[in-house]
Amino acid sequence: MLEKTLENLLKTALLPIGKTMYIYGGGWNEKDTGAGIEAMTLGIDPKWAEFAQKQDSSYNFKDYDYKQNKEYIHLGLDCSGYIGWLLYNIFQDKGYVDFSRKIANNLATENKGKVKKAKYITEYKAGDIMSGESVSHVWLSLGPCNDGSVVILHSSPSGVHISGTPTPKGIENSHAIDLANKYMDKYYPVWNKKYPVKPFDYLGKYSQFRWYDNVLYDKYNLKNMYADNVMKIIFEEK
Repeated sequence: MLEKTLENLLKTALLPIGKTMYIYGGGWNEKDTGAGIEAMTLGIDPKWAEFAQKQDSSYNFKDYDYKQNKEYIHLGLDCSGYIGWLLYNIFQDKGYVDFSRKIANNLATENKGKVKKAKYITEYKAGDIMSGESVSHVWLSLGPCNDGSVVILHSSPSGVHISGTPTPKGIENSHAIDLANKYMDKYYPVWNKKYPVKPFDYLGKYSQFRWYDNVLYDKYNLKNMYADNVMKIIFEEK
């Protein structure tokens, strides 16, 4: 079993990039009540990678509607399926897939950390899990940049991706977007060419869950680093 550290959470979160498409309902069970078998499996499900390899830049998740064919949910991950899969890979104890708006509160209820409502958030740190309050999405923070933008990891159309937010003032040409592009081009060039980094306004609409250190040990002090230094560590750059 992986050591329960913030570093391992972030490193594990990278694994589906380039190998997992966004599938609405992906990671859920066929009854649509919680985690499916793939979201309670260690590592990348071979079906995800096989399906992703066949896709090109014209991929549209709407062509794979699980409400028309339940088999589609086994081919990739949606936003909450991705975070649920990630949490299972760290804790290996139960399913974590739930509605995106519930995930932060669920983790706080389990005493894994604290949750803060959007209107009270003043900063972002690596490892924060952000659950939408007025939007149906959930994402993982890789840390802030000095312009206030945040590098993020999430599953959104067309697949699992490093991305970035605009600055708090809405400037899309942010440091986070530049950093996301740099790392996607360097480590996942084919994926990034097919599905380029897109800036999303992911600030101000999400509750923030932050881990207790006795649940996920932050041995490199990642929570107090800017995203560029966090990424150097999780990509094991010299």
